[in-house]
Amino acid sequence: MYNIHVTVPSLLTTWIVTRRYNEFRALHSVLKKKSIQLPSLPSRLILNNKESLRQRQTELESYLRTMIEYAHVHYQNNNTFYDTVLTFLDVQGSPLSYLFTFHVQQDDRIVQPRSWYNKVKQQKRDIKEELRNENSLLEQAEQSTTANVQEMYEQKFQVIETLKHELDQLRLQGDDFLIDIKGVIHVLNVGQDGFVYIYVLDDNSTIESIVSRERQVYDNCTTRKWMIQVEEIRSIKKIENTYKGDGLEAMSIQIAEPIVFYALDRYEMLETVGAFVQRSKYSQNKLRTYLRDGLLPLRDEKYDSNNDQHEKLLLKLWTQAFPDIELTGRKSDQWVQLGFQGVDPATDFRSMGMLGLHHLLYATDRYYTIVRSILDQDRQYPFAVAMINVSHTLLGIMGITQRVSGQSMNEMVLDSELFIFLCSQMHLVEYPYEELVFLTCELLDMVWVRDNGSYMRFGEILKTSIDMLKQALSNKPISFDHLKSMVGLIK
Repeated sequence: MYNIHVTVPSLLTTWIVTRRYNEFRALHSVLKKKSIQLPSLPSRLILNNKESLRQRQTELESYLRTMIEYAHVHYQNNNTFYDTVLTFLDVQGSPLSYLFTFHVQQDDRIVQPRSWYNKVKQQKRDIKEELRNENSLLEQAEQSTTANVQEMYEQKFQVIETLKHELDQLRLQGDDFLIDIKGVIHVLNVGQDGFVYIYVLDDNSTIESIVSRERQVYDNCTTRKWMIQVEEIRSIKKIENTYKGDGLEAMSIQIAEPIVFYALDRYEMLETVGAFVQRSKYSQNKLRTYLRDGLLPLRDEKYDSNNDQHEKLLLKLWTQAFPDIELTGRKSDQWVQLGFQGVDPATDFRSMGMLGLHHLLYATDRYYTIVRSILDQDRQYPFAVAMINVSHTLLGIMGITQRVSGQSMNEMVLDSELFIFLCSQMHLVEYPYEELVFLTCELLDMVWVRDNGSYMRFGEILKTSIDMLKQALSNKPISFDHLKSMVGLIK
């Protein structure tokens, strides 16, 4: 491995590129096809000693300097030669990337989103340099014979672990990479939203929002493109023995159908996607645990009118929903105002147990204004019954129709679009399942009004609402607000 220190003195800029000898050979092989006379490439080492390595390093440095001179001389007549040398030196990922025009489809539409990532790229380069220095110091500490060697080692180890964590956090801010698919340069963007976008920019591509820049650029692109949710990726790996040159190495993303491409920065791409995959796995485990140990026990706990705690929670529900209206009695026609079917709400909790009450308490606490605006319209909308039925239906979509063990739950929900969406929101929203239940209830209310709903048509309207939700989830929303806009709750 050779660390190439690329320096532009006039701009006080330096970055490091790591290349193997076989990458130099591949570069040489590609450049020979450009019809330009080249210097000889240093031969393979026979003796792998320090002197030989030093000699090889000097020869490769001389070779690179000659290549750079050739690139400038032949810039006007051979753009691809120029681009090949710049790519080998990772200029497109350097602090100076904004100064160079690569002769691919990379104009202002790609420079704008890349300007965001250039800051992240520079921060990652800085941390990687710190890691190299700290690892070198760690090796020195391991070889030290001083009395406090253990303390030195532990300190350096802790510093390295902290830097690795910072690097992972930066990777979770996303990044973009140039890739080659069948000779066409694409952008592979690992977005902050947990999606991998692959596309070719064309004349119809625009950037409308810096907040959702990745999805906006992707959505406005009319050429061949892919949008892959991290949870869909079965593997991303290097394909052996398919080196192309120019720093390009063949990669494959395994989803339903594999996507094969050549990558310019394979290692960082793997690490960036890997950071999102690790977060996704953590979110999946966290959500399964919450469903299994948090929500399902509530569903299986029957409401008991003789249980003082249950009764207190029920009365709390009334107070949260109607703080300005006094409840005349535990059994009362007033409960119909909250969307129950009769004078005793306990009868409506039979299918979902205490989980139904849990959702109603969550909604009236978090979304009091919205809930009250629905209830005060006095249109016989069964709000409480709707929420209980929605939760029952959503669990059914994920395959959770009875009390299940952790293992069987893993098998049931893994491929559900609903489950995947909830996983994608785990790091953004404290209670994503409760949020989705309430969002679906809002959707059901919207459809109820639109279609002049009635008790007799409740099942029909619930089905229509769930179908709309499923359709929106199939389009892979990146957030709850995005999902709301897809189903028409946000204009």
